[in-house]
Amino acid sequence: AKAMAVYKYPEREAHLKEHDIFIKAIDDLKNSYLSGGGATGGLRAELKLRLCDWLVDHVSIVDKSLGAYLKPRAKAL
Repeated sequence: AKAMAVYKYPEREAHLKEHDIFIKAIDDLKNSYLSGGGATGGLRAELKLRLCDWLVDHVSIVDKSLGAYLKPRAKAL
């Protein structure tokens, strides 16, 4: 988050919002598990879906875009 601010990444707010949404979704799943729901099939399926979406959509697309933005700026230092 610091590098996005330092280099004025134009998609910073949207990027950070995606992180917040992901963290909340995982926290909700954790709370469901801890509240006595256990590791039901539905919970496991939802966790798998969230993690796969995060890795495929966020890391491979959104973070890659961030890296492409930061790379030439970091080299300029």
